[in-house]
Amino acid sequence: MGNYTLVSDGQCVCPVGCKTCDEVNFKCLECNSGYYFNAGTCVKCIEPCATCSASGCLSCLGVYNLTGSVCSCPNSCSYCDLKTWTCSLCKDGYYRNAGNCLACLYPCSSCTASNTCTSCIVPFVLNSLNQCICPSNCLQCDSTGCIKCLDGFFKSGGICIQCTSPCKNCFGTAANCTSCLGQYALSFALTNGVNLGSCNCQACCNCDLNTFLCATAKDGYFLNNMGCSPCSQPCATCRDSSLICTKCMGSLVLTGTQCNLPPGCIKFDSVLWKCTMCNDGYLLNTDNTCTTCTAPCKTCISSYTQCTSCMGTYYLENYLCKCPLNCAVCGTNPYVCNTCNAGWVAISGICQKCIAPCSTCTNYQTNCQGCVGTYVLGNGQCSCPVNCKICDTINYMCTTCIDSFYQSAGTCYPCASQCKTCSGSALACTSCYGTYSLSSGNCLCPSNCKTCDTVKYVCSACNDGFVLTNGICTPCTSPCLNCIGTPTSCTSCKGKFALTGSSCFCPSYCTTCDSGPGYLCSKCNDGFSLTSIGDCQACAPICKKCSSSTTVCTECYGSFVISGTTCVCPTNCATCDSVTSKCLACKDGSYYTNGNCLLCSASCKTCSTSDLTCTSCKGVFDLIANQCVCPIYCASCDINGVCTKCNDGWIMINSVCTKCLAPCKTCDISTNNCKSCLGAHYYSIVNNVGTCTCPKSCIICDQYSWLCTKCASEFYYKDGNCYPCIFPCKTCTSDTICSSCINTLELDITTGKCNCPSNCAKCDTISLVCTLCKDGFFMNSGVCYPCEASCKTCVTNALTCTTCFRDYELNAKSQCCAVGCANCFLGATKCSECADKFYYSNGNCLPCLDPCVSCTTPGFCTKCNGIFVVDTARGTCSCPLPCTKCDSTGKCTECQSGYYASAGKCETCLSPCKTCSSRDICLTCIDYRGLNAYGCCSACPDRCITCDNILNTCSSCVSPAILTNGKC
Repeated sequence: MGNYTLVSDGQCVCPVGCKTCDEVNFKCLECNSGYYFNAGTCVKCIEPCATCSASGCLSCLGVYNLTGSVCSCPNSCSYCDLKTWTCSLCKDGYYRNAGNCLACLYPCSSCTASNTCTSCIVPFVLNSLNQCICPSNCLQCDSTGCIKCLDGFFKSGGICIQCTSPCKNCFGTAANCTSCLGQYALSFALTNGVNLGSCNCQACCNCDLNTFLCATAKDGYFLNNMGCSPCSQPCATCRDSSLICTKCMGSLVLTGTQCNLPPGCIKFDSVLWKCTMCNDGYLLNTDNTCTTCTAPCKTCISSYTQCTSCMGTYYLENYLCKCPLNCAVCGTNPYVCNTCNAGWVAISGICQKCIAPCSTCTNYQTNCQGCVGTYVLGNGQCSCPVNCKICDTINYMCTTCIDSFYQSAGTCYPCASQCKTCSGSALACTSCYGTYSLSSGNCLCPSNCKTCDTVKYVCSACNDGFVLTNGICTPCTSPCLNCIGTPTSCTSCKGKFALTGSSCFCPSYCTTCDSGPGYLCSKCNDGFSLTSIGDCQACAPICKKCSSSTTVCTECYGSFVISGTTCVCPTNCATCDSVTSKCLACKDGSYYTNGNCLLCSASCKTCSTSDLTCTSCKGVFDLIANQCVCPIYCASCDINGVCTKCNDGWIMINSVCTKCLAPCKTCDISTNNCKSCLGAHYYSIVNNVGTCTCPKSCIICDQYSWLCTKCASEFYYKDGNCYPCIFPCKTCTSDTICSSCINTLELDITTGKCNCPSNCAKCDTISLVCTLCKDGFFMNSGVCYPCEASCKTCVTNALTCTTCFRDYELNAKSQCCAVGCANCFLGATKCSECADKFYYSNGNCLPCLDPCVSCTTPGFCTKCNGIFVVDTARGTCSCPLPCTKCDSTGKCTECQSGYYASAGKCETCLSPCKTCSSRDICLTCIDYRGLNAYGCCSACPDRCITCDNILNTCSSCVSPAILTNGKC
């Protein structure tokens, strides 16, 4: 029905080309692509239309272009394929790529790829790399021709023509030189009113016509890198340098490569180049040379032997030089005195008198060989004799002698051996040696001395009561009667004192002794009684103290007690030792200590050592570690050992303590009716009976200790009990140490604390839920998730970046791509589009080299920054001439000679500046002009080519003038 189509299986379907049909009216409502609707029917478009309407094409197949409502082959294509609707042959200036014709890059006229040329537009030429470059003699060119030629060529009609040798560069014509090859010099001359340049060999040298370099220098010149330069005076000829002479002017003498004054000349006429004055020892001849005077003349006149001054130490007399005074032998080389008369010494060739006390000397005036008076010689010096204390420094005689000598007629003689000092004669002593004493001019042995040493003059043995110390007899120290070695080293004692070792002590039975003069006992020890003669008499054996009658006791030893005038055994002692005064055995109920019997503790039946060291107990008391204590089940006992109250865990039944049944800690009425529980068990009443049960917080309770051995989750174990973990711990090992945490909190295993997650910058102080994530994470329901690796910060999801890490940049799509990447994928690892100053390579954007704005490889630019000019053939950026150096922003910083940099551009220096730093300040000047103090170029002096008008000197001259001291 309608426009439906019947198919082979007998079904009616929507007709070909119809996308949707009206199933009620059986009509087409919408056509497929490539069809257009006409009167309810879909009509197929005529190729090469891709889509169309009744009036014509709306879009085209393949590479065809739509013009109005017609599809046609592209203008860049010579022939299109009517089956594939692609270009099969491109026009000149285009190349085929995937059925399209793409334009060749400038300056290709034809190509097989964008950068693979097969021919070039004029004047460009094709190189071996299929690139179009300027001709070899052209530095810069465009479609109009060469813009700048290489050195040695000049531009004419867009082509470069070679200059004529020896021109290095030329202008206008091949022979109009602007610079020269080799060392040829440029000069200018007016020809038909035009100032033309020409290159000629320098006037100072002979040139090689092949290399255009100076081959040999003319006389007065030498070869250098500039060609040739004049020799400096006083060189008549030179080589390599103006100061390396090969011949000298006038009478100057060549020494090596230097011109020096003739020997003996001290004043020279630099105009006539002759000597006008000679040095000492020379005579000026009529031919202006210097001849040596005859020795020993230092200077002479008229003839070589008529002296006016002398050499060395010779002296002048009647124009003759004679040997010095006081000289025995004179020398002739040098002319000085070699040997002087006696009492004199030659110093620097002059005879000097020896200085007292030297009578004779050598080398110098104080180096003596003999002495005046009684002085003695030693090591070249004359000095006062060693046995003399004071010498007379006028007559050089001794006036006072040292000890043991006396003076007579300026000489010192020894005293007698025992005299330390003497006067007038050897036996008239005035002081003695050692310990001898002076008596009427004699030295005698001391009175407390038994014998004396006649060599050392000291005591060798002392009288009784004295001890010898360093030859002196010293009295013994009391209470020593006699001593040896030292005054305190006793050999016998005074009074009642007793000798012990080498010391005297109060006797052992004396408490105190008097310190003299009798050295007797003044108080006796226990067991002794003091007698009238300062001695001690023993009491009866058991008496500690007694009266003058040694049998009347006033105090007893040990445990003995006074009974009348004697000491007897105490009442609680069974037996006593009369020798030691101690009790030997005690009665029952007491114990023995230090010879005494003391009562035991009330709970002890018997004891030993102390009142609390029981050996048996009363009643129910248990003996434990020598103590009588209540039984473990008994809380309290009376003095007779009867239990009056039971301990916890026990119950009193019929006056007997019976143990409660575990796990009851305490019980009531019966042994299994608990009142409190053991260990970790908790108490509850079940059917009116007290019961103890293991707590729910505990998984396992021990049936012996009744403590918990394993706690439930979220509880921790401590001392047999389970305690709940404290927020925010999920599980823990103590009240302060967590083993796991709630929610997303992180456990610090070092401290056991639950902390805000490491990726969270801020947590709620109460709930510990994260409220702010750290950089590199985004928030989702209180949890921080990581951003994509290149994102420093992100929001909503991992790929929506807000800031990027170093080496990445944020693009308009909130992506963090590698620097230079405009669009990236695969987590910023691959780039699909590059930014300016970067080029695409295997999914990466790599930087172009400055100053490229765009490039195809690091070193092949297609566009340059600022004022830089791109060489499309070489792919390089260069400063536009006359600029020689640009900064990174493309501004010119250095210019060719004759230009200066201003505001990033090169401006021409104004003549006569050769180079300049600004419009008004010259740095160097053109020939025949020199720089003055104002930075301007003013005229040089006559005959100067180059000059310095600040110093008013020339640096080069117009031939044949020569440069001398800055003047031509």
